[in-house]
Amino acid sequence: MNVILRAAMAAAFVLSVCATNVSADTNWFAGIKAGSMNVDSPDFSNATNIGVVVGYNFSKNLAVEGELTTSSSDGTLEDSYNYSIDTYALYAAGRWGDKAYFKVKGGFLNEKIKSDYGFAESDSGFSAGIGGGYRFSDKASLELEYTKIETDVDFISLGFNYAF
Repeated sequence: MNVILRAAMAAAFVLSVCATNVSADTNWFAGIKAGSMNVDSPDFSNATNIGVVVGYNFSKNLAVEGELTTSSSDGTLEDSYNYSIDTYALYAAGRWGDKAYFKVKGGFLNEKIKSDYGFAESDSGFSAGIGGGYRFSDKASLELEYTKIETDVDFISLGFNYAF
């Protein structure tokens, strides 16, 4: 995993916690997520990604979310080479429901795919996802999401969010 991306993820999480603790506003939230990056090609096996989410709720139903993920376990390419996928994104998200809820998100995403085969690619564009969640309290929730990263890459993740 890229050391710079790890440091950026840790810094984003620490800054979000510090910023929310000095604010009287309780609309901020932060979270962690993990899941499978599924590449739609028989030459690729799935990579496992972990990430952080920082967001702000404008209302009960509308939020903005920043998300960083990186491969914690590389996938394989042609059963011989390892590859990893790193992403960062900014989404608008809608949530409908009370304890159990439905979620839709869409926004801008950048992805970087690298392999020890020498292949490296970076791409940016629109990304969207759907999912559902369960609120354990006003502050804690668990979410299951399906996100379309690009035409041939999907991310299925489970995440935990905590509101400050």
